[in-house]
Amino acid sequence: MNKWIITGNLTEDPKLFYSEKGTAVCVFKVAANSGFGKYKKTTYVQAVTYGKSAEAHSKNLTKGAKVAIEGVGYQKKNTNKGRTYYNLQILGKEVEYLISGKDNSSGNEDLEEDYTPPALDEEDFDLPF
Repeated sequence: MNKWIITGNLTEDPKLFYSEKGTAVCVFKVAANSGFGKYKKTTYVQAVTYGKSAEAHSKNLTKGAKVAIEGVGYQKKNTNKGRTYYNLQILGKEVEYLISGKDNSSGNEDLEEDYTPPALDEEDFDLPF
């Protein structure tokens, strides 16, 4: 089974292009952090989506946006100027927007920061036993 789930921030704006058959393809790079302190590491993964979702991602995502991606991972071999490079890629089956890169907000602007939920008494619950 090959299933990857990564969470990270876009390192640049997504790029949208169309295949020879007219299929929309969106490519964006994600920086995913792991570890803490001196053990902190960043892994860079290139995400690829196709079709209507690719068009939507190119419109709605920008550099800095935080996303969670679930999909199939693979390693792509590239050659440039006689050197061979291997890049991690994920074919994004599901992409969830966690924080927008446009205004760096999570869509929770209406929540009050000092909100404290009311205390509940045991009498407020009807327990089935």
